Amino acid sequence: MNDFAGSLGGRLAGLAVLPWQCPTEAAVELQRAVGIGLRGAMAYSNVAGRHVDDPDFEPIFAATASLDVPLLLHPAMPLSAPTLGDYGLSCAVGFLFDSTTAILRLILSGLLDRHPGLKIIVGHAGSLLPQLAGRLDLEQARGMIFGAHARRSSLSGDYLRCLYTDTAGGSVPAVASALRLFGSGHVMFGTDFPFWSHDVNLNVLERLPLSSEEMQAVRGQVARELFRLDG
Repeated sequence: MNDFAGSLGGRLAGLAVLPWQCPTEAAVELQRAVGIGLRGAMAYSNVAGRHVDDPDFEPIFAATASLDVPLLLHPAMPLSAPTLGDYGLSCAVGFLFDSTTAILRLILSGLLDRHPGLKIIVGHAGSLLPQLAGRLDLEQARGMIFGAHARRSSLSGDYLRCLYTDTAGGSVPAVASALRLFGSGHVMFGTDFPFWSHDVNLNVLERLPLSSEEMQAVRGQVARELFRLDG
């Protein structure tokens, strides 16, 4: 397939799924994928049990930043799965915890300082970040969070607000908290289809107290700009 976008008549756009276990080859594959019209790539919250901040994966993040395409961080089978299986909590809780810890590990490893233009989308209304942002800042201020990141004023102000997310939170309070943290310029409509019905998040979106400009951004403008869908 030489032209992915053209072959679909402009109605659909895709992200690349990369062989993360082979980072150098994955970086090359990302360049090829973007060259045929894919709009970015997916990353999982862990790679077969390995943390995403493993230095071996640096070539993939470097390639993503160099190509100026977004990277969607989506949960995989959570590393905490053995503790969540008894009551089926892996999907409802474990996935969000895995995504949250994955992005925090990337930030604290200094990844966003090494690649300041890197655009990362954290799925599911920011996972647990909107609820934990204040606590993270307080724990950082008292020296309980540390890492290689250079900008020390606050995790939420300097780093979390640089991220993107979607509206697949399942409730008005969840999505409203994501909007407060990330801002309407970094939130896109999302459904988590086929696991949830489209109607769930359409209903949430319609009940959010957004201005017409904010609604326009969330309903399509942010995604069009981030994925360069108009080009």
